[in-house]
Amino acid sequence: MIFVTDVEARRDYSLIVTFSDGKVKRYDAAPLLKLDVYRPIRNITYFLTAHVDYGTVSWDHDTDVAPENLYTDGVEADVQDIFTQ
Repeated sequence: MIFVTDVEARRDYSLIVTFSDGKVKRYDAAPLLKLDVYRPIRNITYFLTAHVDYGTVSWDHDTDVAPENLYTDGVEADVQDIFTQ
């Protein structure tokens, strides 16, 4: 099973996610903003508080994204993704 080991939230509503297999992917979280369950992360300040919790990306108040969705829907991050904020 693949799990998240590190995450960095970006101001463009993307996440740079590092997985247990060593892959680093860029996940576009913007489509989540349309769903009511993700209403809290519409606030960019709140979105930027993303952290790793129990192997996935999470925010306070029980908002998270399943690691398999992050992995499947994420695209391989390139150097510019990783080092550009």
